[in-house]
Amino acid sequence: MERVFDGALLTDIKLESVFASGSLILALAQQQGVVILEDGQLNVPLTAAFWGDLSERVLKTIVNNSQNIKGVPSFWKKAQVKTRQILYSCPEWHSTPLVINLRNRASKLLAEELESLKLVILREDSKVTEEKFAPKAELFSQNILPELRPEKPINTDITIAPDRQDYFKKLDTFNNQITNISSFDSIIQEIATNAKKRRVAFEQRLASPLAEPTLPALTAFSFEQPDRLNLALATYLRQQISQLSLDSKLVRSGNLIQESLAKQPAWIDAINQTGTTDEQVLSNWSKLGIWDGLRGRLAQLNNEGDRNNEGDVNVTQYLSQQLPDWLQNIDPPTGIELNAIRPTLAELAHLGVSLQVGNYQTLTDRLEDLLNRDSLNAALKGLLAAMRLELGLTAIAVGTVPSQAFKQFESPSKERFEEFAGWIQRATESNNAWESCAGMNALILLARLSEGTGDLFINSAIRTAMPPGSRASSLVSQSVEKLFSAGTSSKGSGLPLAFAAFDLMRYTREAVLSIAPDNDSSIPVWAPQPISEFLNNLATRLGTATRTTLQTMLAEGGIGLKILLLSLLQIKLDELNWEQQLIVQPLRRNALGKEANLKHNVILKQVDDLQKAVRFVFCREQLLLNELPEALSEIKPWWQTRYWLTSSESLENGQLNPIGTVSPTLGSDLEQQVIPSEIQTLLGGLSAQATVSSVLKRQRWLITDSQTDGTNETYLIDISENSQSLCVTSLEHVNAII
Repeated sequence: MERVFDGALLTDIKLESVFASGSLILALAQQQGVVILEDGQLNVPLTAAFWGDLSERVLKTIVNNSQNIKGVPSFWKKAQVKTRQILYSCPEWHSTPLVINLRNRASKLLAEELESLKLVILREDSKVTEEKFAPKAELFSQNILPELRPEKPINTDITIAPDRQDYFKKLDTFNNQITNISSFDSIIQEIATNAKKRRVAFEQRLASPLAEPTLPALTAFSFEQPDRLNLALATYLRQQISQLSLDSKLVRSGNLIQESLAKQPAWIDAINQTGTTDEQVLSNWSKLGIWDGLRGRLAQLNNEGDRNNEGDVNVTQYLSQQLPDWLQNIDPPTGIELNAIRPTLAELAHLGVSLQVGNYQTLTDRLEDLLNRDSLNAALKGLLAAMRLELGLTAIAVGTVPSQAFKQFESPSKERFEEFAGWIQRATESNNAWESCAGMNALILLARLSEGTGDLFINSAIRTAMPPGSRASSLVSQSVEKLFSAGTSSKGSGLPLAFAAFDLMRYTREAVLSIAPDNDSSIPVWAPQPISEFLNNLATRLGTATRTTLQTMLAEGGIGLKILLLSLLQIKLDELNWEQQLIVQPLRRNALGKEANLKHNVILKQVDDLQKAVRFVFCREQLLLNELPEALSEIKPWWQTRYWLTSSESLENGQLNPIGTVSPTLGSDLEQQVIPSEIQTLLGGLSAQATVSSVLKRQRWLITDSQTDGTNETYLIDISENSQSLCVTSLEHVNAII
């Protein structure tokens, strides 16, 4: 039995035999007095030292070899799926003390690797300054110098042309800038390589079915350390959580381990946390953000073309059984313990309910009926309002049109939107973090729709849901004010910044088009007056912030700040375009004196500064989380946002032939250069020579299959816009991409 666990000599043994041997060893050890503790340790009597040592080797070997690491015996390689099945199928391996012992061991290894990843990401991140992303980089990287032109280079003899001396000084500066870009290109390559090594090492640990369930708790702890967390790390951890297996075969009664989110301490704590002040609310919201990637996971189980994941189906069935009876047909009892039912209701609303089988309409109709009852108390109505909003938001997140998610958008009327605003107000005024966050997310939806459509009913609903002095208005105002504070140490969600972004876009559009320029009701209630001065101050603040300051903002603002930056840039671009139609003077980036103060040149500087900030946010994050895509130029333009959308323009030169879609969970196999059987079946089978390569980390892959006639069949696997499927297409003229 020792050879089974330690022996590299045994190469053809089945994995089932390994676990059978391990189970026997542990059973015999426990008969000798060895106790398996949940904290990852063993309690070994002096008389059973031999059995304690053997048990330790069994547990350590299973934990280590269940990872996707090098050096394991052949029968352990890429055996994570089979390991999961064995752990789930054999009662001996998922009794509570044993499985928790194994998970705590795996969690310790994963936590150590996460710390190493943090150190590398933060270290490499510090090597890139905001000035490296300035728009002037294109001016130096994309132009050919006069003396390098093939025909008739400029004569540089100053004695012949003394008036060109200033020009040649500028030319020297130009040369120096190109040299700087070229030399820094090697540093960029090193940054991407170092970050990739640590990501791969972390993902090898995370591949273990024992380590994966511990990721939410580790991530939640990381989000409580703002000084050790930047935007790239936060995004990366969210991406990893979005790929968690939801297989609920362990959800059973008795003393067996529970797998649903509603049974996990990290989820329960995040959902049930409360706060009375704005600072507490924003801090609590940041802890909810780690689960964003799982939104809508179950909402499209029955869509045509989807390959249902058995675990997801099990979770759907399990959650449906956990709903209280009063959410189906009977009257709610008095004295409901909201903290007991909220995690389950929140999980169902977050993971989604399929619209195809009728469950969604039945559940939302019941929620709306209960919300209209005067007999229910305010706390219960706050929970029900949040659940109704979250169900609709999740449906929209996976591609459902708003009119299917909410009846208010199907047949708009003042009364219906007042009802919708009432739900939002109930939710946002709640002291519970999940409920108030649901209200803010619904406000963001309204603001986005208002900005795009200008619908008066929607505008009215926003004003009703967040009147002056309301918590929602205060949260947005405070979140924006924090951007002007230097060196703030408070950590909180930037979610209200997304609402501010869309509301400012809506207002500026209406002002430019003179839809309601003098109407006080169109002015954002949360924004300082006058709006034009506020916009200039905000653009200057974000555009000229130093790297350290901007990183602090990003750690707090997250996705909300990303949206605000993009919106401000668009507002200023529109403003510049409008101003250009009214002037005859040229735009000058390096204008001096009075010319620099001309309105169009001032706006141009704001645009350049904001573009630098946007690039610093987006490109730096991509650099730390992805490999460098190939580029046509010798210097890879990593400072350009379009560079990270690798080959999107080149694809237009080829021919795409859509084949079908598969589950997004197959992306993890593609990242490990494994072609899943589902994709092989969809493509009608592939040869043994078929290979897969990652074009853009976790987003785009190429499968190349060599044919007998010497040609290659190439297929593009691309994640869909709503991240709910992988699109498989046949690609011709692939050289345009590579």
